[in-house]
Amino acid sequence: MPKDVPVLDNILPVMTTIMNKSLASGVVPESMKTALVTPNLKKPSADPEIFQNYRPLSMKPFVYSVVKSGYFNLRNIALARRQLSKSATRSITQALVVSRLDYGNSLLYGITNQLMNKLQMLQNNAARLVAKTPKRAHITPVLRELHWLHVRARIDLKIWYLTFMALNEEAPLYLAELVHRYIPPRSLRSQNKYLLAEPSFHSTNFGGRAFSVMAPRLWNNLIAKQEAPIYPSSKTDLKK
Repeated sequence: MPKDVPVLDNILPVMTTIMNKSLASGVVPESMKTALVTPNLKKPSADPEIFQNYRPLSMKPFVYSVVKSGYFNLRNIALARRQLSKSATRSITQALVVSRLDYGNSLLYGITNQLMNKLQMLQNNAARLVAKTPKRAHITPVLRELHWLHVRARIDLKIWYLTFMALNEEAPLYLAELVHRYIPPRSLRSQNKYLLAEPSFHSTNFGGRAFSVMAPRLWNNLIAKQEAPIYPSSKTDLKK
């Protein structure tokens, strides 16, 4: 590319075309649905032909990034806490910290307890800052007062909501194609409970974290907890 040609002038028409097609059709162009994933070796000198020499897939960098930025914002909010009301502090904390816990959190399903505890600790400290709660005070009543679900429950809620959208044809097609109603081979009482078919999987580490597996599993558990086979009609019903 010539040096005197701005990069923006070259990529802007292409990006504009992609965005317009996406907005017009409601789906991402097929050419943009292909991703190239390159595994990394544990050591540069390791033999690439041996599977055990590759690093396992991990959400640790993503979690550490969320925690790092969250505490950075909490420290800045704490500096001005005396001049802020509780309502203002809550709004700022939700915008700068809690929103980061919700961003892409459906990908965090099935992470280790160690990583989950780091995210939960961040939310606990955010709640203590808003409510001015002592460090050793029990945090659950504070979270309940703020109407903040625990991090693990927020992840489950996001997956329930995506599943609900997929069943109502309001989610992207690539998600809607992954969930299917359970149809028993013969007439059973479970056929009226809005259950989803749970596919089998082979990988014990990551297979259960696929949307096609975790979505039906969590949805069926949600339906099983209800006394009557009531189909959730809104996102508010999923929180109950």
